[in-house]
Amino acid sequence: MKLRADQTGDRGLPMPLWLQGALETAQAAIISALLAVVPIVAVWATAGFQNTAFDSLARLGG
Repeated sequence: MKLRADQTGDRGLPMPLWLQGALETAQAAIISALLAVVPIVAVWATAGFQNTAFDSLARLGG
């Protein structure tokens, strides 16, 4: 099969833009949540807070 210069040879279906947008939104939400929660958990795990109960950690994490 001869290909033109603008063809790659892949014949699959492209991802719909709405699906790409949904995946990128979910990815951004997960990364943002991790960036907020990981430092709080790290300080809590090293006894950096006076109250070491898990419910106080949950309140700080949102």
